[in-house]
Amino acid sequence: MNTKFLNIWLQHDSWAPIVLTYEKGWQTIKNRKGGPIPLRANHLDKAYEQYGEIIGKRFGRLTNYLMVDIDRGSQYHPLNGSLEPIVDALEDVGLVECIKIRSSASLGLHLYFPLDQPVKSWRLAKEVSRALKNSGVEIKNGTCEVFPNVKPYEPDPKKRTEYQGHRLPLQAGSFILDDEFNPTSAEQSDFVLLWEAAASRNLIHRPDAERPKLKEKQLPPLPEFTGPCQTNSILSKLANYGSRHLGLTTVPELSSWMQKTVVALPGYGQWCSEASQKDIERGWCTRWAKSHLKSQRIYKAKHQGPNHNQTIAQDAIARLEACVAKLTGQTFSSLRQIWMKLREIGKQIFGFGIAWPTFKKLSQLWQHLLGNTAGGTGPLEAPPPTRNTDPKPAHTVINGEGVYTKAGQGFEGVNHPPVVAVSEAPKGVADNSGIKQKTDQELKAGDQVKIWLPGCPQDGVETTVKSKQRDACDRRVYRLGVRLAGRFMELPIECLRVLSPAYV
Repeated sequence: MNTKFLNIWLQHDSWAPIVLTYEKGWQTIKNRKGGPIPLRANHLDKAYEQYGEIIGKRFGRLTNYLMVDIDRGSQYHPLNGSLEPIVDALEDVGLVECIKIRSSASLGLHLYFPLDQPVKSWRLAKEVSRALKNSGVEIKNGTCEVFPNVKPYEPDPKKRTEYQGHRLPLQAGSFILDDEFNPTSAEQSDFVLLWEAAASRNLIHRPDAERPKLKEKQLPPLPEFTGPCQTNSILSKLANYGSRHLGLTTVPELSSWMQKTVVALPGYGQWCSEASQKDIERGWCTRWAKSHLKSQRIYKAKHQGPNHNQTIAQDAIARLEACVAKLTGQTFSSLRQIWMKLREIGKQIFGFGIAWPTFKKLSQLWQHLLGNTAGGTGPLEAPPPTRNTDPKPAHTVINGEGVYTKAGQGFEGVNHPPVVAVSEAPKGVADNSGIKQKTDQELKAGDQVKIWLPGCPQDGVETTVKSKQRDACDRRVYRLGVRLAGRFMELPIECLRVLSPAYV
């Protein structure tokens, strides 16, 4: 067994270790008289080397680490939400580096925050719990548990209770996780290296003058290269550092700062491979900046403010105002030019463009960019297609005798149904198929219809109406139970023949 790994848990006295039994669950190890015993090396050796049992430990008067337990069903688990509220709260008290561990096969998460000097267990528990509660983090079993835990003071030593115990890492089903929460190792030597690197960066045990304080806006230290295969992880930390602590909220600002900073970090030339250095030059930092700002925007929309839709709307307004500000003093002759320019600016600044519905809804923000040659401020039409711009329709139907034409990918490449020209028969008159067409009413979900697209492979297919929609041109179309190129077909009523008994 790795000696340094063993010393981590035996460095300070702790009593009443616990073991996981098949019949009764977690049980406290006691002596023959039923009294508590200290955690010893032979207990750990039996659990790790002989694989006889799962062992855990409690805390004594002093501790050299903090551990946060997040169950699989917790709202803070990465599969359900985000660790960001917990990580942010602990950074404010000086805990900036942790080791992520999958606790067992149940996919629970343990976050270890090592300290290079011992602190009093009760003081650490009190300070961390206060910081988490002030940040809105819910501390309770199954959601977020802190070890050592806060317990009431008892002056009588005979009545004092022990701290809660927790499972030790790297036993059955437990692994070290990377920043994407993927298992990377179960070796004790790897855990020791991560422990030593993280302990030097967590400052909660230092005097108040050395500890970073939020009100003084002291920044935590930047990450460092300490070994191979760390570039992606460090870029992730730099993206979070730049947006949280430096206020870099646009892709150009954040990516530029990341690229200048990462090459100056200690150990970059020694541990960052040649391939990674070339990828950084080719835009790795830009990709990370786009991904981070996008996930930050999504998280903010989901978790901040009582009204999700209102948060989304406010964010859209702020982004569009920032893009419009870049076009001050310019005028354009068409809506398409304005939209395409704003979309391009949005991609450069925020990593994603301005959607047409958003552009149309917030027309008051960009209306001044429209010159007099644009034809006034009439109603906005659908945006010009950015793909498949062939003016020929996918289907051409003339006087009831149709010809199916396929221009490039005109039929399979579009997301909305093609424009179909139909010579309508008078209402109430059957067409040459012998089936009466329902043109004076709307179809409803469940109606049986036959597709009428002469020359098209789907012509004559009988199907069911699933729902009614509006296409990009604000026409009424019906979604059918037939798929084409992986999508449900959507056609106007002119391309359908009703088979429902009520209309036969």
